[in-house]
Amino acid sequence: MFIRPLLITTLAVACIMLGAPLQAADNAEETTKAKTKSYTLDSVTVTAEKTPQNPQTIPVSMTPLGQDAIADNDIDDTSRIFETVPNMYMVKFGPSAAFGAPASMRGITSSMTGNPAIGFYVDDVYYPNFDIDLYDLERIEVLRGPQGTLYGRNTEAGVINVVTKKPGQEWEGKVTGTVANYNTQKVSFATGGPLVADKLAFRVSGNVFRTDGFFKNAFDDDRAVDKQDNLDGRATAHWTPSDAFNMTLSADMQHYRGNYAEFARLDTLTDKPHEVDVDYPGKADKDAVGGSLRAEYDAGPVKVTSITAARNEYNLTDQDLDFTPYDLMRLKLIKDVTLLSEEVRLASNTPDSPLRWLAGTYLFYEYDDQRYTTQLMPDSGMAGFLKQEGKTGTFGAAVFGQATYTLWDQLDITAGLRFDNENKTYDYSWTGGAYGISDASGSSGKNFDAWLPKFAVDWRATENLMPYVSVSRGFKSGGFNLKASPGQAYDSEFTWNYEVGVKSQWFDKKVLFNIAGFYIDWTNLQVEQPDYPDFTIVNAASATSRGLEAELRLRPLTGLELRGNLGYTEATFNSFMYNGVSYAGHRVPSVPSVTYLIGGTYRFLDGFFANAELVGTGEIQWDAANTRHQDPYQLVNAKAGYEGSHYEVYLWGKNIFNQVYATRAFTMSDTWYGRAGDPATVGVNLSFFF
Repeated sequence: MFIRPLLITTLAVACIMLGAPLQAADNAEETTKAKTKSYTLDSVTVTAEKTPQNPQTIPVSMTPLGQDAIADNDIDDTSRIFETVPNMYMVKFGPSAAFGAPASMRGITSSMTGNPAIGFYVDDVYYPNFDIDLYDLERIEVLRGPQGTLYGRNTEAGVINVVTKKPGQEWEGKVTGTVANYNTQKVSFATGGPLVADKLAFRVSGNVFRTDGFFKNAFDDDRAVDKQDNLDGRATAHWTPSDAFNMTLSADMQHYRGNYAEFARLDTLTDKPHEVDVDYPGKADKDAVGGSLRAEYDAGPVKVTSITAARNEYNLTDQDLDFTPYDLMRLKLIKDVTLLSEEVRLASNTPDSPLRWLAGTYLFYEYDDQRYTTQLMPDSGMAGFLKQEGKTGTFGAAVFGQATYTLWDQLDITAGLRFDNENKTYDYSWTGGAYGISDASGSSGKNFDAWLPKFAVDWRATENLMPYVSVSRGFKSGGFNLKASPGQAYDSEFTWNYEVGVKSQWFDKKVLFNIAGFYIDWTNLQVEQPDYPDFTIVNAASATSRGLEAELRLRPLTGLELRGNLGYTEATFNSFMYNGVSYAGHRVPSVPSVTYLIGGTYRFLDGFFANAELVGTGEIQWDAANTRHQDPYQLVNAKAGYEGSHYEVYLWGKNIFNQVYATRAFTMSDTWYGRAGDPATVGVNLSFFF
């Protein structure tokens, strides 16, 4: 299974390289200086650590993806980020409205409920759900390892920081249309420019998507059982009344409608990966709206930043819970989250000073309303329902600071500290009486706090070589149970991350190679004790995650860029008892042992474009007992086209060898069920821009 896609991808990359002499011949009259410059890898300025920096000078494992990388590799939703960056994995439930898809980074993962382990931010604003479409972006920054000092809660594994395009001082626009198999259509657009020269600029962008989906329902031969319709939009205004002060006002929305019937018996996945047999196609809805106001003031030696944000996300899923053609049971989940936040930062504005510092405070209020309704249907021989509702109100406050001091113009010492405090109140109720369960209600409350230090030392041995070591602490805040043991609290979990790495560039910045090793001590794990459709979260374990990751980019010839990365993770329980059984030494579920990527992009003959990549995922265990697993698999993606002065056209394919694999698996009533990953898809993109 591995050899054929690897050979094809290697041949594709080789063809890209063999075509290089044609381009070299066409450019024979260029000067040596121009050629050298064209070979240089593009640089990206990042702001993931709250100030503009070169990622190669930051003692953090970071993958920056600029506009070219995002466009060339079709990173149009968050699942593609997880395929592109080493030591990351996303457990895909199905539709984007399926709130709370677990994801892992460096072995640190989360459960179906509770808080995430990876912080997801768009323009410095926290998003409670990261499974979204991506469009009109300037860059994506992925930081691996705890980022508690600057970001706080729910970043114990790392942070994904998405930066959207801002209004400019020249009018521009782009429209892209996509058609693909499975009756898929998509239109994306963006336009913007100055309303008042050098004072006020505006930008608006959007994304319209629909598809019949990949799954067929054997019950009624419906081939659009998982159809989806999605509408996204964003508007941004940027006001610059003076050289020292500017404000950015942004608003965005998402409207998603679809079905939710993507699970079948795991033992049928190989022969019929995209066939379900259910009497009810399910439902998946999502409506999200958010806004933020960012103000920046340059006060000379100090820069002041204020970010005020509000966001509401309403998710509804209604699912055939028995996964059979019989009308036995359904489960409806509504999750309605409102988040208000305010962050104020002060940062030194003297980049040439040996001391650079940043300090700030963060305040937020979050209201999370979760409603589960389990409905017994006629074919079950029973009647009734059980409605379980939990409402959590959280007031949070944090103060933080980080400083870097340079010794001897080469050695940087970084230290930071954050104190986070969350006060949570919880109200719950069970009504309906199904299964003979009596109505119940109650209230609870608890305070969660944490000190989150960070320490790092980096040595700029040369302009392009920087070894570093770092130690940092992260945490994921606690909460309350609802589906079982309602009102019972579980505590926060914590990680200590120890890391050593080297960042380097070689041959006049034609080659970039970064490597890092890590050891993570993971304590007080929030473990989901499953008895589906019910579950309880308890603090029942400790674990260790260790591994390494390496990233390589090189540009050996004009127009040609090759890339590759490798991640290895060994995440195992140190102690974990469940139903009297010890799982010590077992691998943590939903964590690939290995991830890797091999790819290349080549632009040649004044406009032609070719791109190919192989994305590999190692073995994944589906449960703590390690009784079921997903074998290693590889996906091959390719793209080719022509880029003109005012238009672009591409033919693309994803998973072109139609690799069959599961994105999620679980057991219910002693039967294993799973969801198949996306099949082979092919399509055409056509863009016009001005």
